[in-house]
Amino acid sequence: MIDGRIVGMVTLMKTDYYPLPDTFPWVSTLFVTEEFRGHRISKKLIDAANSYARELGFDKTYIPTEHVGLYEKYGYRYVKDIVNYANGIDRLYAKQLQ
Repeated sequence: MIDGRIVGMVTLMKTDYYPLPDTFPWVSTLFVTEEFRGHRISKKLIDAANSYARELGFDKTYIPTEHVGLYEKYGYRYVKDIVNYANGIDRLYAKQLQ
């Protein structure tokens, strides 16, 4: 929140839009309003989700995406292509938490 306004969000989820029950937790639904993009808010949201995952005892988080080059700058590594429930192909990224 900035000045009482919600400018972004992220979730940490056990399941996401993929039939991968053994893959979790997912950092998902990351969104920053257009007005506040470019201010590293995404990084802060991802860091907060990862911090919460560590508090819960997890040592890794996953991000599904269609983008290439976006999450690598946050320490995520490409794992493999995955199929979502609509039979679309996305990329799975993982980050080892410190």
